Amino acid sequence: MGWELYRPDLETMNLVGYLTSDVKLPAPQMNWGTLHGFLDALTREQVDHAFVSSRSSWPQAIAACAADARKIFITLRGWPEPTGAASSSQVAQIVAPFRDLFRGYSIYALMVPPPQETMTPYPNPPKELAGFFREFAYDTGGEGLALMPHGWGGLQSVLDPFPALRALAEMPVEPPAVVFWSGLGATCCLSLKDAQEFFRREIRDNLAAGKGVIHRLVEARANEAGTKHLLHISDLHFGDATSDSSRRYIKSHLDRILSSVDRVVVTGDLFNSPQSAYLDQYLDFQSDVERMTDKPLIVIPGNHDVRPKGNVIPGILKSNYEFAFNIGWHPLVIDDELKCLFLCFNSAEEGNLARGRVTDGQRMRMAASLNEEANRRLRREQNIDDYTKIALVHHHPFAYETIPSAPYDRFLREVFTNEDSFTRLEEAEEFISWCAEREVSLILHGHKHVPHHVSVRVDIDGGRSQQMVVVGCGSTTGAEGSPLCYDVVSLNPQTGRWGGYVPS
Repeated sequence: MGWELYRPDLETMNLVGYLTSDVKLPAPQMNWGTLHGFLDALTREQVDHAFVSSRSSWPQAIAACAADARKIFITLRGWPEPTGAASSSQVAQIVAPFRDLFRGYSIYALMVPPPQETMTPYPNPPKELAGFFREFAYDTGGEGLALMPHGWGGLQSVLDPFPALRALAEMPVEPPAVVFWSGLGATCCLSLKDAQEFFRREIRDNLAAGKGVIHRLVEARANEAGTKHLLHISDLHFGDATSDSSRRYIKSHLDRILSSVDRVVVTGDLFNSPQSAYLDQYLDFQSDVERMTDKPLIVIPGNHDVRPKGNVIPGILKSNYEFAFNIGWHPLVIDDELKCLFLCFNSAEEGNLARGRVTDGQRMRMAASLNEEANRRLRREQNIDDYTKIALVHHHPFAYETIPSAPYDRFLREVFTNEDSFTRLEEAEEFISWCAEREVSLILHGHKHVPHHVSVRVDIDGGRSQQMVVVGCGSTTGAEGSPLCYDVVSLNPQTGRWGGYVPS
Protein backbone atom coordinates (compact mmCIF):
# COMPACT_ATOMS: atom_id res chain seq x y z
CA MET A 1 0.00 0.00 0.00
CA GLY A 2 1.28 3.49 -0.85
CA TRP A 3 -0.22 6.87 -0.09
CA GLU A 4 1.01 9.99 -1.90
CA LEU A 5 0.42 13.32 -0.13
CA TYR A 6 0.40 16.51 -2.20
CA ARG A 7 -0.05 18.91 0.70
CA PRO A 8 2.56 17.47 3.02
CA ASP A 9 3.17 18.63 6.55
CA LEU A 10 4.75 16.89 9.49
CA GLU A 11 1.64 17.21 11.65
CA THR A 12 -0.36 15.15 9.16
CA MET A 13 2.32 12.46 9.02
CA ASN A 14 2.60 12.62 12.80
CA LEU A 15 -1.13 11.86 13.00
CA VAL A 16 -0.76 8.93 10.61
CA GLY A 17 2.05 7.62 12.83
CA TYR A 18 -0.35 7.62 15.79
CA LEU A 19 -3.02 5.81 13.76
CA THR A 20 -0.59 3.04 12.81
CA SER A 21 0.42 2.19 16.38
CA ASP A 22 -0.63 -1.14 17.89
CA VAL A 23 0.60 0.17 21.25
CA LYS A 24 -1.90 2.17 23.28
CA LEU A 25 -0.51 5.71 23.25
CA PRO A 26 -2.15 9.12 23.69
CA ALA A 27 -3.09 10.88 20.47
CA PRO A 28 -0.81 13.78 19.47
CA GLN A 29 -1.92 17.35 20.02
CA MET A 30 -2.68 18.95 16.66
CA ASN A 31 -3.70 22.31 15.21
CA TRP A 32 -7.40 22.44 14.42
CA GLY A 33 -6.66 23.89 11.00
CA THR A 34 -4.33 21.03 10.03
CA LEU A 35 -6.82 18.45 11.27
CA HIS A 36 -9.54 20.20 9.26
CA GLY A 37 -7.38 20.04 6.12
CA PHE A 38 -6.56 16.36 6.70
CA LEU A 39 -10.24 15.38 6.84
CA ASP A 40 -11.20 17.68 3.99
CA ALA A 41 -8.57 16.17 1.68
CA LEU A 42 -9.65 12.62 2.38
CA THR A 43 -13.32 13.28 1.65
CA ARG A 44 -12.51 14.66 -1.82
CA GLU A 45 -11.48 12.52 -4.77
CA GLN A 46 -7.71 12.44 -5.18
CA VAL A 47 -7.14 16.19 -4.98
CA ASP A 48 -4.53 16.24 -2.23
CA HIS A 49 -3.62 12.56 -2.22
CA ALA A 50 -3.35 9.45 -4.38
CA PHE A 51 -3.11 5.77 -3.50
CA VAL A 52 -0.98 2.92 -4.81
CA SER A 53 -2.84 0.00 -3.35
CA SER A 54 -3.30 -3.74 -3.61
CA ARG A 55 -6.57 -3.28 -1.69
CA SER A 56 -9.00 -1.82 -4.22
CA SER A 57 -11.58 -0.96 -1.58
CA TRP A 58 -9.13 0.98 0.63
CA PRO A 59 -9.59 4.49 -0.90
CA GLN A 60 -13.38 4.24 -0.64
CA ALA A 61 -13.14 3.05 2.96
CA ILE A 62 -10.84 6.01 3.78
CA ALA A 63 -13.34 8.48 2.30
CA ALA A 64 -16.20 6.94 4.31
CA CYS A 65 -14.18 7.16 7.54
CA ALA A 66 -13.27 10.78 6.76
CA ALA A 67 -16.97 11.64 6.44
CA ASP A 68 -17.67 10.08 9.84
CA ALA A 69 -14.69 11.89 11.38
CA ARG A 70 -15.93 15.21 9.98
CA LYS A 71 -19.18 14.81 11.87
CA ILE A 72 -17.29 14.26 15.14
CA PHE A 73 -15.07 17.27 14.33
CA ILE A 74 -18.09 19.54 13.85
CA THR A 75 -19.63 18.34 17.11
CA LEU A 76 -16.44 19.06 19.07
CA ARG A 77 -15.24 22.25 17.41
CA GLY A 78 -17.63 23.65 14.84
CA TRP A 79 -16.99 24.54 11.19
CA PRO A 80 -15.33 26.27 9.34
CA GLU A 81 -11.99 28.02 9.95
CA PRO A 82 -11.07 26.52 13.32
CA THR A 83 -8.08 28.01 15.12
CA GLY A 84 -5.87 26.92 18.00
CA ALA A 85 -4.91 23.38 18.93
CA ALA A 86 -7.02 20.29 19.60
CA SER A 87 -6.22 18.38 22.77
CA SER A 88 -5.01 14.80 22.73
CA SER A 89 -8.42 13.46 23.79
CA GLN A 90 -10.23 15.51 21.10
CA VAL A 91 -7.89 14.25 18.38
CA ALA A 92 -8.40 10.68 19.56
CA GLN A 93 -12.20 11.02 19.29
CA ILE A 94 -12.11 12.62 15.84
CA VAL A 95 -9.76 10.14 14.17
CA ALA A 96 -11.17 7.02 15.89
CA PRO A 97 -12.98 5.91 12.68
CA PHE A 98 -9.59 5.53 10.94
CA ARG A 99 -7.88 3.28 13.48
CA ASP A 100 -8.83 -0.10 12.00
CA LEU A 101 -7.75 0.99 8.51
CA PHE A 102 -4.26 2.07 9.53
CA ARG A 103 -3.42 -0.54 12.13
CA GLY A 104 -2.46 -4.10 11.36
CA TYR A 105 0.42 -3.61 8.92
CA SER A 106 3.75 -5.25 9.69
CA ILE A 107 5.92 -2.39 8.39
CA TYR A 108 5.47 1.33 7.66
CA ALA A 109 7.71 3.70 5.72
CA LEU A 110 7.92 7.49 5.35
CA MET A 111 9.79 8.60 2.23
CA VAL A 112 11.73 11.81 2.98
CA PRO A 113 12.61 13.84 -0.15
CA PRO A 114 15.13 16.69 -0.12
CA PRO A 115 13.80 20.11 1.00
CA GLN A 116 11.66 21.84 -1.59
CA GLU A 117 13.74 24.20 -3.73
CA THR A 118 11.13 25.21 -6.27
CA MET A 119 7.99 27.33 -6.26
CA THR A 120 6.09 24.45 -7.93
CA PRO A 121 3.20 23.55 -5.59
CA TYR A 122 3.81 19.78 -5.75
CA PRO A 123 7.34 19.11 -7.07
CA ASN A 124 8.07 15.54 -7.98
CA PRO A 125 10.33 13.63 -5.57
CA PRO A 126 13.62 12.22 -6.89
CA LYS A 127 13.02 9.36 -9.32
CA GLU A 128 14.94 6.83 -7.25
CA LEU A 129 12.92 7.68 -4.12
CA ALA A 130 9.64 7.50 -6.06
CA GLY A 131 10.76 4.17 -7.51
CA PHE A 132 11.44 2.75 -4.05
CA PHE A 133 8.05 4.03 -2.86
CA ARG A 134 6.31 2.00 -5.60
CA GLU A 135 8.55 -1.02 -4.96
CA PHE A 136 7.70 -0.96 -1.25
CA ALA A 137 3.95 -0.46 -1.91
CA TYR A 138 3.66 -3.38 -4.31
CA ASP A 139 6.16 -5.82 -2.79
CA THR A 140 4.68 -5.60 0.72
CA GLY A 141 1.18 -6.25 -0.57
CA GLY A 142 -1.20 -6.03 2.36
CA GLU A 143 1.63 -6.08 4.92
CA GLY A 144 3.10 -2.59 4.45
CA LEU A 145 2.02 1.05 4.18
CA ALA A 146 4.22 3.84 2.77
CA LEU A 147 3.76 7.62 2.78
CA MET A 148 5.21 9.75 -0.01
CA PRO A 149 5.08 13.54 0.54
CA HIS A 150 5.38 15.74 -2.55
CA GLY A 151 7.36 18.85 -1.64
CA TRP A 152 9.19 19.13 1.63
CA GLY A 153 9.59 22.42 3.43
CA GLY A 154 12.66 21.51 5.47
CA LEU A 155 12.43 22.56 9.13
CA GLN A 156 8.91 22.38 10.54
CA SER A 157 7.33 22.36 13.99
CA VAL A 158 5.22 19.58 15.47
CA LEU A 159 3.27 19.99 18.68
CA ASP A 160 3.68 16.42 19.90
CA PRO A 161 6.08 14.29 17.83
CA PHE A 162 5.34 10.60 17.31
CA PRO A 163 8.30 8.16 17.70
CA ALA A 164 8.74 7.82 13.91
CA LEU A 165 9.34 11.57 13.59
CA ARG A 166 11.71 11.51 16.54
CA ALA A 167 13.67 8.82 14.72
CA LEU A 168 14.02 11.20 11.77
CA ALA A 169 15.36 13.88 14.10
CA GLU A 170 17.54 11.66 16.26
CA MET A 171 19.22 9.69 13.48
CA PRO A 172 19.82 12.44 10.90
CA VAL A 173 20.88 11.42 7.41
CA GLU A 174 21.12 13.39 4.20
CA PRO A 175 17.78 13.19 2.33
CA PRO A 176 16.49 11.45 0.32
CA ALA A 177 15.93 9.13 3.27
CA VAL A 178 13.39 6.66 4.62
CA VAL A 179 11.93 6.27 8.11
CA PHE A 180 10.76 2.72 8.86
CA TRP A 181 8.62 1.84 11.85
CA SER A 182 6.59 -1.07 13.18
CA GLY A 183 3.19 -0.97 14.80
CA LEU A 184 4.87 -2.12 18.02
CA GLY A 185 7.01 1.03 18.20
CA ALA A 186 10.45 0.24 16.70
CA THR A 187 11.79 2.98 14.42
CA CYS A 188 14.87 3.65 12.32
CA CYS A 189 15.90 6.31 9.80
CA LEU A 190 18.19 5.36 6.90
CA SER A 191 19.60 6.93 3.79
CA LEU A 192 17.76 5.87 0.64
CA LYS A 193 20.57 3.51 -0.37
CA ASP A 194 20.68 1.85 3.06
CA ALA A 195 16.87 1.68 3.17
CA GLN A 196 16.72 -0.13 -0.15
CA GLU A 197 19.32 -2.64 1.01
CA PHE A 198 17.60 -3.15 4.38
CA PHE A 199 14.20 -3.70 2.75
CA ARG A 200 15.43 -6.08 0.04
CA ARG A 201 17.75 -8.16 2.22
CA GLU A 202 15.88 -8.30 5.52
CA ILE A 203 12.30 -7.03 5.43
CA ARG A 204 10.80 -8.30 2.19
CA ASP A 205 11.54 -11.98 2.72
CA ASN A 206 10.38 -11.93 6.35
CA LEU A 207 6.96 -10.28 5.95
CA ALA A 208 5.21 -13.63 6.21
CA ALA A 209 6.93 -14.28 9.56
CA GLY A 210 4.69 -11.73 11.28
CA LYS A 211 4.80 -8.40 13.07
CA GLY A 212 7.05 -9.56 15.86
CA VAL A 213 9.88 -10.54 13.53
CA ILE A 214 9.64 -7.30 11.55
CA HIS A 215 9.60 -5.30 14.78
CA ARG A 216 12.82 -6.96 15.95
CA LEU A 217 14.51 -6.38 12.58
CA VAL A 218 13.71 -2.64 12.67
CA GLU A 219 14.77 -2.40 16.31
CA ALA A 220 18.10 -4.13 15.59
CA ARG A 221 18.77 -1.84 12.61
CA ALA A 222 18.15 1.22 14.79
CA ASN A 223 20.62 0.01 17.40
CA GLU A 224 23.35 -0.29 14.76
CA ALA A 225 23.37 3.48 14.22
CA GLY A 226 24.90 4.18 17.64
CA THR A 227 23.37 7.66 17.81
CA LYS A 228 24.72 9.86 20.62
CA HIS A 229 22.46 12.23 22.56
CA LEU A 230 23.20 15.52 24.31
CA LEU A 231 20.71 17.05 26.72
CA HIS A 232 20.87 20.84 26.37
CA ILE A 233 19.40 22.87 29.23
CA SER A 234 19.75 26.58 29.87
CA ASP A 235 18.61 29.70 31.71
CA LEU A 236 17.71 28.04 35.01
CA HIS A 237 17.65 31.42 36.81
CA PHE A 238 17.52 30.03 40.34
CA GLY A 239 16.43 32.92 42.53
CA ASP A 240 13.58 33.78 40.17
CA ALA A 241 10.26 32.82 41.78
CA THR A 242 9.01 30.81 38.77
CA SER A 243 12.27 28.91 38.41
CA ASP A 244 12.38 28.06 42.10
CA SER A 245 8.85 26.62 42.04
CA SER A 246 9.55 24.40 39.01
CA ARG A 247 12.87 22.98 40.25
CA ARG A 248 11.39 19.83 41.81
CA TYR A 249 9.32 19.07 38.72
CA ILE A 250 12.29 19.57 36.38
CA LYS A 251 14.48 17.17 38.40
CA SER A 252 11.79 14.48 38.44
CA HIS A 253 11.28 14.84 34.69
CA LEU A 254 15.01 14.71 33.91
CA ASP A 255 15.30 11.58 36.05
CA ARG A 256 13.02 9.84 33.54
CA ILE A 257 15.03 10.73 30.42
CA LEU A 258 18.66 10.90 31.54
CA SER A 259 19.23 7.17 31.04
CA SER A 260 19.07 7.75 27.27
CA VAL A 261 21.38 10.81 27.34
CA ASP A 262 25.16 10.64 26.89
CA ARG A 263 26.05 14.10 28.23
CA VAL A 264 24.32 17.16 29.74
CA VAL A 265 25.32 20.71 28.83
CA VAL A 266 24.09 23.93 30.45
CA THR A 267 24.48 27.19 28.51
CA GLY A 268 24.45 29.79 31.26
CA ASP A 269 22.21 31.92 33.47
CA LEU A 270 22.30 29.31 36.18
CA PHE A 271 21.05 31.77 38.78
CA ASN A 272 19.23 35.08 38.54
CA SER A 273 21.94 37.24 40.07
CA PRO A 274 25.44 36.57 41.51
CA GLN A 275 24.43 35.89 45.13
CA SER A 276 25.53 33.09 47.46
CA ALA A 277 22.01 31.80 48.17
CA TYR A 278 21.24 31.46 44.45
CA LEU A 279 24.58 29.77 43.77
CA ASP A 280 23.77 27.21 46.48
CA GLN A 281 20.40 26.47 44.84
CA TYR A 282 22.11 25.80 41.54
CA LEU A 283 24.84 23.63 43.10
CA ASP A 284 22.16 21.48 44.77
CA PHE A 285 20.48 21.05 41.38
CA GLN A 286 23.80 20.27 39.69
CA SER A 287 24.64 17.66 42.30
CA ASP A 288 21.28 15.92 41.88
CA VAL A 289 21.56 15.79 38.07
CA GLU A 290 25.15 14.53 38.19
CA ARG A 291 24.06 11.68 40.48
CA MET A 292 21.53 10.70 37.81
CA THR A 293 24.09 10.76 34.98
CA ASP A 294 27.39 9.74 36.64
CA LYS A 295 29.10 12.46 34.57
CA PRO A 296 29.86 16.08 35.45
CA LEU A 297 27.71 18.70 33.75
CA ILE A 298 29.38 20.78 31.06
CA VAL A 299 28.61 24.35 32.12
CA ILE A 300 29.28 27.91 30.97
CA PRO A 301 28.36 31.19 32.70
CA GLY A 302 25.69 33.59 31.45
CA ASN A 303 25.26 37.31 32.00
CA HIS A 304 23.03 36.76 35.07
CA ASP A 305 25.75 34.65 36.71
CA VAL A 306 28.22 37.56 36.78
CA ARG A 307 26.06 40.70 36.54
CA PRO A 308 23.41 42.04 38.95
CA LYS A 309 20.08 40.93 37.41
CA GLY A 310 22.01 40.23 34.21
CA ASN A 311 23.06 43.80 33.43
CA VAL A 312 26.20 45.88 33.65
CA ILE A 313 26.23 49.69 33.36
CA PRO A 314 29.63 51.45 33.50
CA GLY A 315 29.98 53.32 36.77
CA ILE A 316 26.69 51.98 38.16
CA LEU A 317 26.38 48.19 37.90
CA LYS A 318 29.58 46.13 37.76
CA SER A 319 30.33 42.50 36.92
CA ASN A 320 31.10 40.12 39.76
CA TYR A 321 33.08 37.00 38.84
CA GLU A 322 33.16 35.64 42.39
CA PHE A 323 30.96 32.64 41.56
CA ALA A 324 31.82 32.04 37.89
CA PHE A 325 34.41 29.38 38.62
CA ASN A 326 32.43 27.71 41.42
CA ILE A 327 29.95 26.33 38.88
CA GLY A 328 32.52 23.96 37.38
CA TRP A 329 33.22 25.92 34.19
CA HIS A 330 36.19 24.62 32.18
CA PRO A 331 36.98 26.30 28.84
CA LEU A 332 37.86 23.01 27.09
CA VAL A 333 36.16 19.68 27.86
CA ILE A 334 37.15 16.50 26.02
CA ASP A 335 34.86 13.47 26.02
CA ASP A 336 36.81 10.53 24.62
CA GLU A 337 33.82 8.20 24.84
CA LEU A 338 31.74 10.49 22.60
CA LYS A 339 34.80 11.62 20.64
CA CYS A 340 33.68 15.22 21.12
CA LEU A 341 35.46 18.47 22.00
CA PHE A 342 33.36 21.02 23.90
CA LEU A 343 34.62 24.60 23.48
CA CYS A 344 33.08 26.44 26.43
CA PHE A 345 33.04 30.23 26.05
CA ASN A 346 32.19 33.01 28.49
CA SER A 347 30.26 35.51 26.38
CA ALA A 348 29.54 37.59 29.51
CA GLU A 349 33.22 38.56 29.66
CA GLU A 350 32.43 41.90 27.96
CA GLY A 351 29.39 43.89 26.85
CA ASN A 352 27.15 46.46 28.51
CA LEU A 353 23.56 45.93 29.67
CA ALA A 354 22.70 42.31 28.77
CA ARG A 355 24.91 42.18 25.68
CA GLY A 356 27.87 39.83 25.36
CA ARG A 357 31.07 39.29 23.41
CA VAL A 358 33.60 36.52 22.89
CA THR A 359 36.79 38.57 22.83
CA ASP A 360 39.83 38.07 20.59
CA GLY A 361 41.83 37.16 23.69
CA GLN A 362 39.37 34.44 24.72
CA ARG A 363 39.34 32.96 21.22
CA MET A 364 43.15 33.00 21.15
CA ARG A 365 43.34 31.23 24.50
CA MET A 366 40.90 28.61 23.28
CA ALA A 367 42.91 28.04 20.08
CA ALA A 368 46.08 27.64 22.16
CA SER A 369 44.37 25.10 24.43
CA LEU A 370 43.20 23.11 21.42
CA ASN A 371 46.69 23.05 19.90
CA GLU A 372 48.34 22.11 23.20
CA GLU A 373 45.91 19.27 23.85
CA ALA A 374 46.26 17.96 20.29
CA ASN A 375 50.06 17.97 20.62
CA ARG A 376 49.89 16.29 24.03
CA ARG A 377 47.71 13.51 22.61
CA LEU A 378 49.99 13.03 19.60
CA ARG A 379 52.94 12.44 21.91
CA ARG A 380 50.89 9.56 23.36
CA GLU A 381 50.06 8.41 19.82
CA GLN A 382 46.46 9.59 20.13
CA ASN A 383 44.64 11.79 17.65
CA ILE A 384 41.74 14.13 18.47
CA ASP A 385 41.71 15.94 15.11
CA ASP A 386 38.69 13.92 13.98
CA TYR A 387 36.71 14.55 17.19
CA THR A 388 33.43 16.42 16.71
CA LYS A 389 33.71 20.05 17.86
CA ILE A 390 30.86 21.70 19.75
CA ALA A 391 30.86 25.35 20.87
CA LEU A 392 28.87 26.50 23.91
CA VAL A 393 28.08 30.20 24.26
CA HIS A 394 25.38 31.92 26.29
CA HIS A 395 24.42 34.77 23.94
CA HIS A 396 22.71 34.06 20.61
CA PRO A 397 25.05 34.42 17.60
CA PHE A 398 22.09 34.77 15.20
CA ALA A 399 19.43 37.40 15.89
CA TYR A 400 15.81 36.27 15.94
CA GLU A 401 12.54 37.91 16.84
CA THR A 402 10.62 36.65 19.84
CA ILE A 403 7.47 37.56 21.72
CA PRO A 404 8.90 39.19 24.87
CA SER A 405 7.73 37.42 28.02
CA ALA A 406 9.88 39.06 30.70
CA PRO A 407 8.90 42.55 31.94
CA TYR A 408 12.35 43.92 31.10
CA ASP A 409 12.15 42.58 27.53
CA ARG A 410 8.67 44.04 27.09
CA PHE A 411 9.91 47.41 28.32
CA LEU A 412 12.78 47.38 25.79
CA ARG A 413 10.43 46.37 22.97
CA GLU A 414 7.96 49.13 23.82
CA VAL A 415 10.56 51.88 24.23
CA PHE A 416 13.21 50.91 21.69
CA THR A 417 11.15 48.62 19.34
CA ASN A 418 13.89 45.95 19.38
CA GLU A 419 15.17 44.37 22.60
CA ASP A 420 17.91 42.55 20.66
CA SER A 421 19.97 45.74 20.59
CA PHE A 422 20.46 45.32 24.34
CA THR A 423 20.87 41.53 24.51
CA ARG A 424 22.81 40.47 21.39
CA LEU A 425 26.22 38.86 21.00
CA GLU A 426 28.50 41.59 19.67
CA GLU A 427 30.97 40.71 16.91
CA ALA A 428 28.91 37.58 16.25
CA GLU A 429 30.20 37.23 12.67
CA GLU A 430 33.79 37.01 13.90
CA PHE A 431 32.78 34.34 16.42
CA ILE A 432 30.93 32.30 13.78
CA SER A 433 33.87 32.56 11.36
CA TRP A 434 36.33 31.49 14.07
CA CYS A 435 34.17 28.43 14.82
CA ALA A 436 33.81 27.56 11.12
CA GLU A 437 37.58 27.72 10.56
CA ARG A 438 38.03 25.15 13.34
CA GLU A 439 35.33 22.87 11.94
CA VAL A 440 32.81 23.41 14.73
CA SER A 441 29.64 21.68 13.53
CA LEU A 442 27.30 22.56 16.42
CA ILE A 443 26.79 25.71 18.51
CA LEU A 444 24.52 25.58 21.57
CA HIS A 445 23.31 28.77 23.27
CA GLY A 446 20.67 30.13 25.61
CA HIS A 447 19.82 33.71 26.69
CA LYS A 448 16.51 34.43 24.90
CA HIS A 449 14.16 32.03 26.75
CA VAL A 450 12.76 30.98 23.36
CA PRO A 451 13.99 27.90 21.45
CA HIS A 452 15.65 28.56 18.10
CA HIS A 453 17.29 26.47 15.40
CA VAL A 454 19.42 27.54 12.43
CA SER A 455 21.35 25.45 9.92
CA VAL A 456 23.93 27.42 7.93
CA ARG A 457 26.92 26.87 5.66
CA VAL A 458 29.74 29.30 6.46
CA ASP A 459 32.32 30.18 3.80
CA ILE A 460 35.96 29.98 4.88
CA ASP A 461 39.07 31.44 3.26
CA GLY A 462 40.54 29.16 0.61
CA GLY A 463 37.23 28.22 -1.01
CA ARG A 464 36.18 25.91 1.82
CA SER A 465 32.95 25.97 3.78
CA GLN A 466 31.64 24.49 7.04
CA GLN A 467 28.11 23.24 7.68
CA MET A 468 26.96 24.33 11.12
CA VAL A 469 23.86 23.77 13.24
CA VAL A 470 23.02 26.45 15.84
CA VAL A 471 20.50 25.54 18.56
CA GLY A 472 19.13 27.92 21.16
CA CYS A 473 17.41 26.53 24.24
CA GLY A 474 14.62 28.38 26.00
CA SER A 475 14.46 28.46 29.80
CA THR A 476 14.41 24.95 31.20
CA THR A 477 12.76 26.14 34.42
CA GLY A 478 10.31 28.54 32.75
CA ALA A 479 11.98 31.68 34.11
CA GLU A 480 9.81 34.80 34.20
CA GLY A 481 6.78 32.94 32.85
CA SER A 482 8.40 31.51 29.69
CA PRO A 483 7.62 27.93 28.56
CA LEU A 484 9.68 25.16 30.16
CA CYS A 485 12.12 23.91 27.55
CA TYR A 486 15.11 21.69 26.89
CA ASP A 487 16.68 20.23 23.73
CA VAL A 488 17.71 16.69 22.91
CA VAL A 489 20.47 17.09 20.30
CA SER A 490 21.62 13.95 18.50
CA LEU A 491 24.73 13.01 16.55
CA ASN A 492 24.83 10.24 13.98
CA PRO A 493 28.47 9.06 14.13
CA GLN A 494 28.20 7.37 10.72
CA THR A 495 27.18 10.54 8.87
CA GLY A 496 28.50 13.28 11.18
CA ARG A 497 25.12 15.02 10.96
CA TRP A 498 23.28 16.67 13.83
CA GLY A 499 19.58 16.49 14.53
CA GLY A 500 17.27 16.78 17.49
CA TYR A 501 13.94 17.88 18.86
CA VAL A 502 12.42 20.09 21.52
CA PRO A 503 10.04 17.93 23.56
CA SER A 504 6.60 19.37 24.29
